[in-house]
Amino acid sequence: LMDIDLGPESPDGTDTAQGILKARDLPIVFCTNHADKEMVDQVRGIARYGYVLKYAGEFVLIESINMAFELFDAHTKLKAREMESRLVVDNIDDAILRYDREGKFIFFSRGAERMFGFSAEEVIGKKGTQTINPPVDSGGMNQNKMLTDIFNDPEAYAYNESENVRKDGFRIMVAWHNKAVY
Repeated sequence: LMDIDLGPESPDGTDTAQGILKARDLPIVFCTNHADKEMVDQVRGIARYGYVLKYAGEFVLIESINMAFELFDAHTKLKAREMESRLVVDNIDDAILRYDREGKFIFFSRGAERMFGFSAEEVIGKKGTQTINPPVDSGGMNQNKMLTDIFNDPEAYAYNESENVRKDGFRIMVAWHNKAVY
């Protein structure tokens, strides 16, 4: 439990909570007399495990603590699963990519890094045609249009072969299995 007002000579509870969370991942429930929206918004940016008004009563406080532990447990399990999934994906030799609706990369696996020679940092936030997709391939296919078509009709491109380009400029043919993930 963390109060927001820790005394006149102390940092406030929000600063203290941020310092604690830098050192250790744990659920913090704020218990305070502050009921204004600005304070709730400030706390929301620190930890989302709970905010209880001191005069809310013992039952509300206990239930808030219980919910905080349940949320923390679920969050911890989710992070562990994400780490396991990332470990599997990072050790697959295939390229696994995710684009957003604008055609910009939001994920670029280690296999993709090995295949294309770009690091994830070099491609995240860029469009495929700025990196691994030539705007027009050697056969004259407009890859800008193809990428747009994939988003508009993913089933039509469930399996696709296309010419791609590595960082060193070498062109390669790649067989893709595409899946829309919403």
